[in-house]
Amino acid sequence: MTAGFNPFSGQGLPDVAGALAEFEKQQARLIKLQEDISQASTTVDSDNKMLTVTLDGNGQLREIKVNTTQYRKMTPKELAEVLTKTLRKANSEHLKSMGELMGGSPIPNVDFEDFASGRSDFGELLQGILDPIVADQGAASQKPELKKPRPQDDGWDHDR
Repeated sequence: MTAGFNPFSGQGLPDVAGALAEFEKQQARLIKLQEDISQASTTVDSDNKMLTVTLDGNGQLREIKVNTTQYRKMTPKELAEVLTKTLRKANSEHLKSMGELMGGSPIPNVDFEDFASGRSDFGELLQGILDPIVADQGAASQKPELKKPRPQDDGWDHDR
């Protein structure tokens, strides 16, 4: 080994301690998010206050409560419409609260509610993912270009 050479001097080496600290920070954030989701619930009433629907933190139906006897005067179709509309309202509210809990969308420039509900246009979703990558590549293209191989490269450096 060369005298005075310190391979751990940090010159050109990645900041492992910093990366580990960031990893631990993100891990703690995810654990807290899991706890918050497991304790969360979403409760909504039907427009006519006849039903109350509760979803758990994962968006699964926890309870349907019938608050009045109005359903007795309804046709099966009307009752089904009220139930369907109330479940959709609960799902929408759940997605909104999960987006707030997560602090926004995990994908830049994509609305979390639209993403989670499947309302996002796939092209827009893909664009939201690719835009930052393309921007990074644009910055990388400013670097000096490496010598391009010759067509039919035989592996030898003929310019020496």
